[in-house]
Amino acid sequence: PDQVSPREILFYFLVTMASSGSDEEEFIPFKNRPEWEGVEPLKQYDGPNQIARIKYHPIFEETMDYLRAVIHKEEVSQRAFDLSEEVIYINPGCYTAWYLRRKCLEELKLDLEKEMIFLNKIGRYNPKNYQIWHHRKVVVEKYGKSTYEKAFVDLMLKDDEKNYHAWSYRIWVVNHFKLFEGELEVANNFLRLDSRSNSAWNYRHFLIMHTKERSKETVADEIEFAKEYIKALPDNESPWVYLSGWFSERGEIGQNKHMYREIPITEFPELKDFCQTIANDHQCRHAYGLLMKIYLEENTKDSLGFAEGICDHLANSVDRVRANYWNWRHQGIQELQKAL
Repeated sequence: PDQVSPREILFYFLVTMASSGSDEEEFIPFKNRPEWEGVEPLKQYDGPNQIARIKYHPIFEETMDYLRAVIHKEEVSQRAFDLSEEVIYINPGCYTAWYLRRKCLEELKLDLEKEMIFLNKIGRYNPKNYQIWHHRKVVVEKYGKSTYEKAFVDLMLKDDEKNYHAWSYRIWVVNHFKLFEGELEVANNFLRLDSRSNSAWNYRHFLIMHTKERSKETVADEIEFAKEYIKALPDNESPWVYLSGWFSERGEIGQNKHMYREIPITEFPELKDFCQTIANDHQCRHAYGLLMKIYLEENTKDSLGFAEGICDHLANSVDRVRANYWNWRHQGIQELQKAL
């Protein structure tokens, strides 16, 4: 089996409470370590009148006391860097430890390749930790290499295909290093596995916006792409949101402020027919919602009247759980009518 370090044993002990076996290495208190001789740990101050004192594990408490001492002294050293690793293993969300680690990496000019190995390991333990993903971004940006980054994200998404942090990081890596080739097929594969994945739909939108011309032809292609998924599962909200995202809505509800765009939704009359068909056949609230958006864009007395009718139908029949919302939208449409 792979050898594990004392820090990793400590991590397993505190976080998983699992036994590491009879050959477990013993944690050495900081006060007994030669490199920390003469350093006075700084206790946590909770004020003069503690109401409910948290009972920390002794190892956790001592480790954090030494971190506070290092921060107080503004120390940048190899031992401070090593301390940050121990803190991170027992408290991976500690922003201060990550800040200290980055400061040491930069000022001591430490090996970034070794840091990537550490991040690969700790990242698997904490797939949704904000600090780890941010630290990885900073290190990779300084390292200037993205050789294994997409593979690492693939591994994280294999464990949880809706990991927001992994998707956000993938977007950054692809955009920063211009690694767009083959990514559209990656998004499509995720959609084939789960067409309800908003993360995959969002990633496809990002890729289209960064790799294709913002033209009527591009939008038409995306409409057809989404329609195929809607036909398979009409009540799946994700492709409807994707469709709607290509078009902004005329006016903010209840106001007369208008937002214009390059390609209005009314340029695609077949989409209106499609929404009407799905709405009638399946009483689908998503279809009605997009149809209302089209009527709002047409912005005539008749079309706004149709939009009001949709609001009433949704509030009273199809989507009664959101009746208050649809009634509020109805009021906004009435304001638009007054502006005609």
